[in-house]
Order: sequence, then C-alpha cells, then structure tokens
Amino acid sequence: MIKYAIFDMDGTLINSMYKWNRVILDYIENLGLKPDDDFIQVLKTKTLLTSIDYIHETFDIKKNTDEGLNFIYYTMKNGYLNEFELKPGVLDALKKLKSMGVKMCVATATEDQLAIPALKKQGIIDYFEFVQTCKNSGFHKYDTEYWQTALDKLGASADETIVFEDALYCIKTVDKMNIKSVGIMDDETTDADYEKIDNIVEQYIESYDELDYDLFD
Repeated sequence: MIKYAIFDMDGTLINSMYKWNRVILDYIENLGLKPDDDFIQVLKTKTLLTSIDYIHETFDIKKNTDEGLNFIYYTMKNGYLNEFELKPGVLDALKKLKSMGVKMCVATATEDQLAIPALKKQGIIDYFEFVQTCKNSGFHKYDTEYWQTALDKLGASADETIVFEDALYCIKTVDKMNIKSVGIMDDETTDADYEKIDNIVEQYIESYDELDYDLFD
C-alpha cells in the first residue's frame, strides 16, 4: 500500500520548465551578446553555474557568477509569482491524496529562495510535510542519498512510496531504489526521454485528472 508521495516541482507541479530551459538565453540577450549555434549547443552540456562562468570567460564579461545568478533568480522568481501556473489537475489531486491520508513532500533541485515562494503563490505548500532541495539536503537529485533523505524525513520505506517526476534521470534513480513512480508529461521532455520514461513508470500522465488512484492500494 502506498502511504507516501514525493513530488518534483518544476515540470511536475508547476509548469515552469520552459522558462528554466530558456533563462540562460535570456541572460545572454540581457548582456547584448549574439553567440552562434555551436556556443548554444555547448551551453546545453553545462550546469547553470558553469554556463554563467563560460559565458563570462568566452566574451570577457566583467561580472562574477553571483551577478549572473541574481539575474536568473530575479527572472525565475518573477515567473513563479506572476506567470507560471499549476500543471492540469494538481490541486484536485493533492486534495484527494490528503483525504486518503497520504503524506506528501516536495523534492526539487530549485533552491529554497525560489521554491518556497513558488509553492506559496500557488496555494499548495500546506499540502506538504516539507520542501527538500539539493541545497538543504546536501545532495543532487541523481544521488540515491537525496531520495533516501526524503524517505527518512517522511518516515517512509521505498515500497510504500511513489514519486511524481518529469525528469528521466530522477525516474531512473528512484527506480534503482525500487521506488515506484508516476511520470508527468511536459512539453520540454524530448521524444527519446519520453519513450524511456514510459517504459519505467507505473503511469505516464499529461493531467493529474488521469491519475489512477488504484496505484495507492
């Protein structure tokens, strides 16, 4: 029986991945730069922090990493507070799961300073026992320790927990731990990842209205 649910945030609860995938390009435009396609392809292989440093070094921009991050955090916070919406059916699903006695938490790579205001703005933070981030847990989402930390804080075991995720690498990580998952379709997911996710998850949904609550029996 599933008694616990762990939810990713971006692309799973909140429709925000399209902006995360573009925000580094917004930063480039803000700097007045026009890099070629090869440069953009290189950025896709880098993290947010290393992307900022790479931009600064390549174009001799006299800014530090924190200045780049401040632009990105400001852009994303504005999105969370004024632009992004919940994925379809999220609120009704959270209400249903709470009525079933399922204990829930959020597990996100987004930092606390953005995640907490985002969840508050959407009016859903009170459905969750806690919000775990990479920063406050000390682990990345590709680490099994990240997910074990969430299980421990919930007081849950792997076999009584289900994870809601849109990212393949996270779904593969929890699958290695024998944790069941529900895939959340997102426009930013590649066709190749879509097929791989579909082969792992218990259910792959576009809207939470499609969620099969028999998974919790």
